[in-house]
Amino acid sequence: LHEPVLGFVGAAGLHGKFQDLKAAGEAEEFLAPSESGSIAFYLFEERPVIDQIDLQLGFRAEGAWVKGTPQGANNKQTESFAPLSGSAAIVYHPNTTWNIGITGSAGQRAPSQVELFARGPHEATATFEIGDAGFDEETSFSGELRASGWLGRVSIDTAVFVTRYEDFIFGALTGRTVDEEGDPAGDE
Repeated sequence: LHEPVLGFVGAAGLHGKFQDLKAAGEAEEFLAPSESGSIAFYLFEERPVIDQIDLQLGFRAEGAWVKGTPQGANNKQTESFAPLSGSAAIVYHPNTTWNIGITGSAGQRAPSQVELFARGPHEATATFEIGDAGFDEETSFSGELRASGWLGRVSIDTAVFVTRYEDFIFGALTGRTVDEEGDPAGDE
């Protein structure tokens, strides 16, 4: 938390993580050893705009990297990403027990080790997964209208929201049948 600046109160901080992933047994075929890490700076600020209305702002900038071996390659490669996220909200306080707010946000996330570098049979889903080292950040755009408050001893919190994605990352079935090595399977 920081002292008020231009009427804004809030918090700033750093977040970091590192993951060294080594699969063993049958899972070793699915994903070769890989590493990932990130460091992010975030900021959340709030201030009154006029009587009973507050402005809230959020921001996050991240540097992320994933190092692994793509399908069909012998050497590790490193993919780097720079996800950005931000939000703005206006919150109306009609009285001491109710809040009504509207929020808009845009957020990005870097692809995971599996999404980039999977390269083998996934025993739990009975599929053969192949990552795509060419993936870029996934981006979402959201809007939300929320109301929360108290009616006597009952707490009420309700929201309506919409989210749109760009470059959404998901597992798509190809319709091809392959064996555990990824070679086309014969007629069964």
